[in-house]
Amino acid sequence: MDSKNLSADLKSFVQQEKSRHPVTEGPAFSRAPAIADVMGGIGEEGGGLVLTATLPLSIAAAAWITTGDKIRVINAAANADDRVELAYPASFIETNAGDPTKIAAACTNDNAAWAAPAMLTIARAIAASAIAPPAAGMVIALRTDLSEDADFGRVAVTSVVVLDAICRLFAAGLDRTAKCRICAEAIAPISETRGMRWIQTALAGRSGPILLQSRFAPQIGCETLELPPGIIVMAAKTRLARPTTSERLIETRICAEMGHRMITDLVRRDGQLKDGMEIRLSSIAPSEYTQRYRDRLPNKITASAFTRQYGELRGLNGSADGKTAFKIRSRSEHIIYEHRRVQDFVSALMKARRGDAPSLVKAGELMYASHWSHSQRCGIGGVETDKFVNCVRALGPPAGLFGAKVTGGGAGGELVVLMRGDDKARSALAAAIKEAESAIGKRVETYPGSLAGCEYFDGDEPGGETIRIAPHAPQGAVPQPA
Repeated sequence: MDSKNLSADLKSFVQQEKSRHPVTEGPAFSRAPAIADVMGGIGEEGGGLVLTATLPLSIAAAAWITTGDKIRVINAAANADDRVELAYPASFIETNAGDPTKIAAACTNDNAAWAAPAMLTIARAIAASAIAPPAAGMVIALRTDLSEDADFGRVAVTSVVVLDAICRLFAAGLDRTAKCRICAEAIAPISETRGMRWIQTALAGRSGPILLQSRFAPQIGCETLELPPGIIVMAAKTRLARPTTSERLIETRICAEMGHRMITDLVRRDGQLKDGMEIRLSSIAPSEYTQRYRDRLPNKITASAFTRQYGELRGLNGSADGKTAFKIRSRSEHIIYEHRRVQDFVSALMKARRGDAPSLVKAGELMYASHWSHSQRCGIGGVETDKFVNCVRALGPPAGLFGAKVTGGGAGGELVVLMRGDDKARSALAAAIKEAESAIGKRVETYPGSLAGCEYFDGDEPGGETIRIAPHAPQGAVPQPA
């Protein structure tokens, strides 16, 4: 399905649904793009700069008030026979808004994990007083052109599009920061990692050859980064025989937090910690890390040994027997070095925009280094993604292919490629894909193009990308369309 027509198709679905669930107020529509990590990714957990891109895939939502007293979430599949609906009494959502784990558990027990992001977002919006508890029934209909095995920030994007739709329905004037906070808190019970970068990009990302630069410490930052003329980022996806499990992502986050606490303790012991000083892994220069801290961090440490010396830690509490070993050093190194790679990547792209062609080669090399670090330091990715990256690298800059790396999404099977957008480079990428598919025995899919975030979506014009911003959308660091 063409994402540009996704909301139009959803409008047709709503017309058909009126016989089941009459529209007494609304409907309001929204659409948010799928997201790919370009650089930084899981470095968000350590306060690092992250770069994201929107994709030509999206999730659309319609919200309306109906009769009755239930909140319904509908999977508005293109095939009418695949339509699925989950309904809970509005009182259940309101009562448990302060304890979202009960709502998440209910969705899981009802074999409706797909609906959990929507239900949790409605509950969090009520708990945060962003909307009033519905006095009648409410329907959220969702339709997407994401395949079932695609990730690309699906949970976060679902939360964003649902919140934006209900904000439009109730004319709730939330700014971007408030929306980010609500969505992050809403999906916390079901998400492996923080994912604020996906939330912010689904809200504020731009279409075209533009990346979004986000950081969340010490304060939230959001700026656009235009790619050099003729350069694009292409997203790709394949299947892994041994997928990266969600537990691996959680373990990486926990290890980074453990390393952060250990290094903070070392800084204190060295007398370097000043009043009001906040240590983050991303704030430590690689040279300082190797000179001062690397050899003082253990390669591994058990949960019980860590908690005895450093106290309890989010996600570490209640570990089965306390004997599980956590790879502190490698995970912490990834965050520290990745932040520097992202900074250098941004600098390289800015130089390339000023006409320094060799800087594109430098940017690509940084992507390859990031890919290696994801794989070797964090265990994210697999043989299949390694082979794809190697095939891209073998053709290289002469063919217009500058860099490729795994993103960490899609169980480790999602990637991005930095390349020229001309026919020669596209043919080269097709050749790299053909060779990779032959080597791994699995299909590699690519996703050319992009869509703007839901702040730029015109609910009155299905498929509109940058026509105007809805009245409730905030003014922020991201340039607004005319």
